[in-house]
Amino acid sequence: MKIRRIQEIIQEIVAVLREVYKTIKNFLGLVFIITSTVDYKPIILFPIAEYMRLL
Repeated sequence: MKIRRIQEIIQEIVAVLREVYKTIKNFLGLVFIITSTVDYKPIILFPIAEYMRLL
């Protein structure tokens, strides 16, 4: 019974990590697209909070 519960917990953790990974990958992809189309210096100098607000 206990082993089964542990497996369930592990599956939940894996599912969450997969979502986090997808989100990060999408965000990095977006950043890459923006930096490759725009002169990237302003984006680097831009405060991250401000950048997040624009999204």
